[in-house]
Amino acid sequence: VYGTEHPEFGAGLRNLSLTVDGLGRVDEGIALLRRTLELDLKRGDDDRLTRAITQNNLGFRLQRERRFAEAEPFLRESLANYEHIDPKHPDRAAPLINLGSVLVETARAAEALPLLREGVALREQNMQPGSWQLQTARNVLGACLVAVGQADEGRPLLQSSYEALLAKLGPEHKRTLEAKRRLDAANLVSAK
Repeated sequence: VYGTEHPEFGAGLRNLSLTVDGLGRVDEGIALLRRTLELDLKRGDDDRLTRAITQNNLGFRLQRERRFAEAEPFLRESLANYEHIDPKHPDRAAPLINLGSVLVETARAAEALPLLREGVALREQNMQPGSWQLQTARNVLGACLVAVGQADEGRPLLQSSYEALLAKLGPEHKRTLEAKRRLDAANLVSAK
């Protein structure tokens, strides 16, 4: 039997957070991730990868709830841990894209652009072209490009990634709806 300090206990909490989040109990899922991170931090530098994953998951959940100020430090810490592990680690794409999204949403698109370009490049190297993860990353990058005044490059990315997500996930999926929101916002900007 594993005790509460064992890494498997933390993994179980992380998995449970996904389950309760999927049931709509978002705050409970976030609390479980915070507890998981506490356990990860107690282990010190022995398991930076696990800590980076937990920090990214927590940052992503907070970002999704539009709690950007809370999300940002976790995403930056996740990136710092991946830098220590391996800057080319394929999972590093997630905090790059999530932090980039936070920065775009908080009117810091210029700061987000290099992070998003790097995150998309990592996903392109490590994922199939039609994967929803890659298409979501391209969609966020497209919105960022529009925000920094590069609409000629951004709008096609927004359109193609939205169409790919629509085909892959369907019109009612949350990722498709978010991609549509970004596309519509870009179209409003260009209509002005």
